[in-house]
Order: sequence, then C-alpha cells, then structure tokens
Amino acid sequence: MTQVPFPLNILIYIAKLPIMLIVIWLFYILIEYAWSGLANVVNIVLFPGYLLRRTTQSFVAKLLGVSPRVYALQGSGRAGARMYVQLKDPFMASILAVCPAFTAIPFYLLAIALFDMSTSVYAKMVAAWLAVSIFITGFPNFGDLGFIAVSIIAHKPLLQVFLIWSVVIFIISLNAFDLIISTAITLSYIFLIILANASVGEKRETPVIVNED
Repeated sequence: MTQVPFPLNILIYIAKLPIMLIVIWLFYILIEYAWSGLANVVNIVLFPGYLLRRTTQSFVAKLLGVSPRVYALQGSGRAGARMYVQLKDPFMASILAVCPAFTAIPFYLLAIALFDMSTSVYAKMVAAWLAVSIFITGFPNFGDLGFIAVSIIAHKPLLQVFLIWSVVIFIISLNAFDLIISTAITLSYIFLIILANASVGEKRETPVIVNED
C-alpha cells in the first residue's frame, strides 16, 4: 500500500470533520481581514472553492438583474482588477452574502462522496483537498459578510446593535452549552438578523466590491 505523507494524512483527516473545518474557516476569515497576503496564498492553494464562490455571486447578481462591472487598478509596484456590483436594497446584499453557502454545501458533500467511493490513495487525497477547498474558501468570507454590514449601515443602522449582541449571546451560550451548540445558537441568531436585513425596504444603491486583493 502506498505510504501517505504525514501532512496529507492530516488533510484527509480534517476533510471529514465539519467542526474542524468551521474553526479553520473562521481563522481564514480572520486572516483575510488582518493579513490579506496570506489569504491570497490560501485562495491560490484552495482555488476551487474560491472560484466557486465568485462564480456563484456573479451568477446570482445577474439573476437579480445586476451585471457585475470590472475596473482596473494601477498602483506603485502592483496592478490588478476588481469587480463590483450595485446593491439596490438589503435583500440583494443579504442574498449575495449567503448565496455561496448554497453551492458550497452540495459541492462539499459531493467531494466527500468522491472521497468515500475512491479506492486509490491519490484519488482520496485529491477529493480531500477539494472538500477542504470548498469548505474554507467556498463559503462566505469576510468581504461577503461585509455586504451585510454595509447594507445594515446604509439601510437599517438599528440592526447594528443587534449584530453586536451576537457576541454576548455566544458568551451566554458557552456558559450553558458546549462549543458546538453555542456556535449553532449564535449563527442562528446572526441568520435571523440577515433575514431581518433582507426585508425589502427603501432602495438605495450602494457600490460594494465583489472581489478583493
């Protein structure tokens, strides 16, 4: 039997542990805000999830009647391109923020199914890498969550107070339940805020960057 290198053993191990993947995903969101260079490296290594997330958001934006626009950046020492959309209302902002999850989940399950069905060690390694990629870079990231934050500030500033309370709810939950249940409760609370933000109100176009450096 082919001997699997130790780092790849870890990859195979964590690919089927959603709790571990959630922790890594949260860490990825953190480094995306604090260390964009490292986040870009992660996006390159785990590019299938990144491409799936961006493709999903562009497709959903077009379904909502908004065509993403691209503009070039030229600065000292670097150049690139960015894509942005005009957020017409809180509903669009919330949909664009959470829509990657609805494609990431089935693709992650597909990768796990391929992992279970594979008999080759190399096939299992590739399937595990795909599953990790979809989960970490395919789910909404810091910029996507910023869609909701920008929308709340622009349309429903009172919801900012309720969003801050999610930290308090998490602390209270940790005193009554374990980490998994506390996380589920807090994420459910945040999801309710997203639903409240998604209620259609006054339309006010807010430009938001879709892809980051």
